[in-house]
Formats: sequence, C-alpha cells, structure tokens
Amino acid sequence: MFDGIALGVPIYFANLPPWQTWGALSFCAATTPFGIALGWGITNAASSLSSSSTLASAIIVALSAGSFLFISLVELLPASLADGRFRQAKLGLFGLGFAAMAILAAWA
Repeated sequence: MFDGIALGVPIYFANLPPWQTWGALSFCAATTPFGIALGWGITNAASSLSSSSTLASAIIVALSAGSFLFISLVELLPASLADGRFRQAKLGLFGLGFAAMAILAAWA
C-alpha cells in the first residue's frame, strides 16, 4: 500500500500522458510480485542447500527495509517539508512512525 501511494502521488502531479501513467503503474505493480517470488525463491534455495536460510532471509529483509528508508528520507520527507507548513508536526509524526516500526520489528 505504501509503495503504491509513494508512486501514485508523484505520478498524479507529474501530469503524464495516460500511456506513460499506466506504464509506470503497471511496472510498479509487476515488481512487487516479482520481488516476492525472487525473495521466496532465494530463501527456499538457501534452505535446501544448508542452514543459511536465516542469513538469506535477513539480507532480503534488510534490503527491503533500506529501500523504505531511502524512499521516506530522500523522496517523501524533503518534499513534505518543502512547503514549510506543519513542519514540527510532520517531523514528530515521522519520528513516531519510525519508532513504532522499530518496536514492531523488535517485537516480531
């Protein structure tokens, strides 16, 4: 869901032709199942070879967490803070969301 929002909002404001809009959205929609299948395949291949499936799973989770951090810190946060309105509230909610995800990751 968050990936779709992160892609959909800039595409909406870009005023692209319909074929480019549908192309970008279709590409994004195809990459999610492809990434899931790739991660599943790597994890299954690693578990059948040895006990390194935990390492493979950790690497895949780290890559996906890094991509979400990159998107939020480089793409979304600066654009959100550029208008200057509610800057402290936005930063506070960003920190709250980050803390909630860190607690959820430690708990799960």
